[in-house]
Amino acid sequence: MKKYIKYISEPSTIIILCAMSLLGSASIGLAQDSPWSTVAPMNTPKYGHGQCTVNGKIYVFGGTEVFNNGCGDAGSKTVEEYNPETNSWSLKKPMPTPRGAPASVVNDTIYVIGGGLIVCQGGLKLVEAYDPHTDSWSTKDSMNVGRWGLSTSVVNGKIYAIGGINYNTGNYISAVEEFDPDSNSWSFKEPMPTERAYFNTCVVDEKIYAFGGAKSVNNSNTTLDIIEVYDPGTNTWETKKPMPFVLQNFSVTSLNGLIYIFGGTSSPAGEPVSNAWEYNPQTEEWKSLSKTPIWRRNTQSSEIDGKIYITGGSITDWPLHPINEVEVYNPQNDLFPLFENLYVDKSFAMAGVDSVLITSEINNPTGITLNAKIEAGEATVYSVELFDDGDHNDGNAEDGLFANSWMAQSGIEGNFSIKLQVTRIDSDTVVNHLDTDVVFTTIGPVQLTEPAYLDTSYLESTNTQFILLILQNSGKITSAENLSIELKTEDPRVERMEIGTRTFPDLEAGVIDTSTIFNYFAFEYAENMIPDCTLTKPIPFDVIISSDEYPFWHSSFDFVAKNLFPTAITDKFDHLPKEFALNQNYPNPFNPTTAISYQLAKTSEVELSIFNLLGQKVVTLVSKKQTAGSYKVEWDASVFSSGVYLYRLETGDGFIQTQKLVLLK
Repeated sequence: MKKYIKYISEPSTIIILCAMSLLGSASIGLAQDSPWSTVAPMNTPKYGHGQCTVNGKIYVFGGTEVFNNGCGDAGSKTVEEYNPETNSWSLKKPMPTPRGAPASVVNDTIYVIGGGLIVCQGGLKLVEAYDPHTDSWSTKDSMNVGRWGLSTSVVNGKIYAIGGINYNTGNYISAVEEFDPDSNSWSFKEPMPTERAYFNTCVVDEKIYAFGGAKSVNNSNTTLDIIEVYDPGTNTWETKKPMPFVLQNFSVTSLNGLIYIFGGTSSPAGEPVSNAWEYNPQTEEWKSLSKTPIWRRNTQSSEIDGKIYITGGSITDWPLHPINEVEVYNPQNDLFPLFENLYVDKSFAMAGVDSVLITSEINNPTGITLNAKIEAGEATVYSVELFDDGDHNDGNAEDGLFANSWMAQSGIEGNFSIKLQVTRIDSDTVVNHLDTDVVFTTIGPVQLTEPAYLDTSYLESTNTQFILLILQNSGKITSAENLSIELKTEDPRVERMEIGTRTFPDLEAGVIDTSTIFNYFAFEYAENMIPDCTLTKPIPFDVIISSDEYPFWHSSFDFVAKNLFPTAITDKFDHLPKEFALNQNYPNPFNPTTAISYQLAKTSEVELSIFNLLGQKVVTLVSKKQTAGSYKVEWDASVFSSGVYLYRLETGDGFIQTQKLVLLK
């Protein structure tokens, strides 16, 4: 079930100023009255650019226009102007210095501040000013602190340069500098509480809101959920409630007292997202918006006439791939925030037997009709109109609950997702297709056969118990694919699950999985609960059976020590490590490949990454959940320069260990 946060926005005085940070073409057909539309693309694709509006026109500066290695790619000096009236872009006089940098406007003059000539290198103090009326450039007084990945905002005619990173030292920056265009001078202000870069800022009611970004934690670029607010009038900072997610390299724009955030990524080399959010500074509450048609990160946005224009960015993870597409968001047409919940009453429905109740909670659902589109993959296979007090049987009309039931069709087994289609009654125009996280299946059911147990009472480690679970696909038509089981219990007699998660082979309909040696789970008793061959009171276990990571089937059983197996089976588990460890790579030094081995004491989310000595991640070797055991990964460093590197193992259980390795060519 997907939850959206609801609040009532109140009127607020707002000052909308150009605020952005340096962030490290096919037309899309969209329905009339949709919140999203496309306009003419820029002449050149780019990411990490600066962007401002002056007199109803958008100006875009520099950024990175190439797609080579990521780090080391050169900045651009291109300047483009967009005219909404003619829906056209035109090239203007190039910047004197090619770079990616943020831009801010005061009295129709645009100031491009700091940034870098080369991606992942340096941090400039440089300030260059552009006059759109004369299409000319001039150089202004430089900042005191050179930086990349900073953000700039304007309050009462003065520009505030905040945060960033110096790539020469690898240091994240908290410094705040104020620029007075009248005196052409910079002065230091109260530093931001958090040293960070790749964040973004905007202004509401003469206060600067700084969202997210990244800072160094244990020599690693860590994405943040922090919100800090600067008041230039008092030269003070205030910390707000954190964002409900971590994010960096995103765009932000303020409009009518609200703040809108688009795209970004959850990690420095991570994939872009299509999420959009609205933040209310008065209530500190968030709500999700209709997603952007194009996933993008390292993008920028500006507002004109109540619409927000999102330009460029990258559609890939690292190394980044610049795009020139421009999308326009109209908050007035976005009905997505009306939806509080969408849910189904069951995750598994027996084909030809069960019906699925689909219910949506809607805030003020006037003038629309609502259909649940039941999809298999990308294809819509059924459509069900949802009605107020339809089949949800609570007897209350006009309560914001829209529902209806769908009978699982006989002879059809599959996994299904639900998309909501919203239509305006007055124009019969489809205005939104809302993606959701709601899924259900008619495959199976996939069930457990009778669990079996191994007697461990006479082993040296007598507090360990093994359980054998066997799956059966009781369906008639369709295979259940990418299966996994999670075994859970809240019983205090169980100290921990040594092996609590297992993946299983695909199961054809009507088949029982017989690969039993891979189906053992293990748990440890609490020290004071080491058992004999039997237990006087059973231990209850919950079983979650998933396909493609969706928990469709649920089961449970009570543990009792019976159906004992011979002791030879214990040899299969002797190799399991007792603790987490990251070993020294071999060979070391090496050229060009080396092996890195590590041990996991239990199932955990695992990330194994390589960093340079500046703490910048250069490659991720492993990023997934792994079961307890010993692992070995080979790193091929053919494309990397000679030098000393760090490799770091981090698990979801809080284990972190770092080692050094040397590449000699």
